[in-house]
Amino acid sequence: MFPKLTQRILQFVPIEPKLRQRTVAQQAFIDIGPGAERWLRSAAASGVSRIRAKMARAVELAALCGREPVDRALAGKGVKPLV
Repeated sequence: MFPKLTQRILQFVPIEPKLRQRTVAQQAFIDIGPGAERWLRSAAASGVSRIRAKMARAVELAALCGREPVDRALAGKGVKPLV
């Protein structure tokens, strides 16, 4: 009936909910790449303060030096902000 779901349950792989962007700023941040999405999930889960300001700085930095280096930095730094 649901082969993919059944397969994931049998492999004990947790299903992550899809991240819903509520604002244009969130969409711009998520568009940086998968590292940005991981950073946002991790930051929200751990209660990081001033997330919107940090997201805006990351988007500005991505516009200046490209999305790939910023995405790699966000993926490698966990919940540490780009300060």
